[in-house]
Amino acid sequence: PYPIYKGYFKDDKLILINFSSYVYELADCKKNFKLPGGLTFGASDGLVTNEYGQPDEKSVYLNDNLDYVYKKKGLSLVVNQKENALRVIAVFKPIE
Repeated sequence: PYPIYKGYFKDDKLILINFSSYVYELADCKKNFKLPGGLTFGASDGLVTNEYGQPDEKSVYLNDNLDYVYKKKGLSLVVNQKENALRVIAVFKPIE
């Protein structure tokens, strides 16, 4: 099973899907879900930027989280700063 948290639709088409390791045990999410390139839940912010480079946008999300948005890749990666762990992955159509 995938740790799907939310899906957003427009005109009956899925436009964004949000995966969250807060929904299931982090260890299970690490084993069962990987992005192309091998990045998975629990990755540090250093691993995120090593894999994808500097984000197009970076913002604080719900106090303790940093949201790294990669528009051209169609990814939003949320790292919990207290844990230094990737906890949320959102996938959307890349924006040029």
